[in-house]
Amino acid sequence: MEGIFTGKKWQANTSGHFAGKKGQLFSLDFVLSMIAVTAAIGLLLHSIEVNAYNQKEGMLRDELKQVAETAADLIIAGNGTACALGSTGEHLVNCVQSNTAGPTIRALFPAGYAYQVCTSPDVMDVGCGSHSEQDFYEAKRIIVTHDRALGKDDFESGDFAAGEVEISVRVWKA
Repeated sequence: MEGIFTGKKWQANTSGHFAGKKGQLFSLDFVLSMIAVTAAIGLLLHSIEVNAYNQKEGMLRDELKQVAETAADLIIAGNGTACALGSTGEHLVNCVQSNTAGPTIRALFPAGYAYQVCTSPDVMDVGCGSHSEQDFYEAKRIIVTHDRALGKDDFESGDFAAGEVEISVRVWKA
């Protein structure tokens, strides 16, 4: 083995390298494989970013849902908003006493959240109107309203509700 290409054989030189052949640092195979690896890494990073964003949005949606649903439930069942049954201390669930509901409703929402409480037909809107926030959660309940404490006579006469009303509670991050 003399280290020179002779005829149809490659012969190694004394250092073990093939003589007569220069190495190529950037062959076409290498460049194509690097492009494929870079594209695969880019797609993987994009997928990870999309999953992280979706997870963050899901957590925000769940948080808003919890605040809105809790507030809606407290509005229709709370002592400060539910229709009082005379002086008994009892309250009628799913009936809202519209003349006292406003200040009580404001206390139901934790700091850091903006809200709207709207009714259809309009009997007790609290901060109702359009809002510019994109991410909000809306909880709806069907209730009846009355403007005073209810007594036995109201139930006997059938005059215990001003009518069926849909209450809508919208919550978003402030």
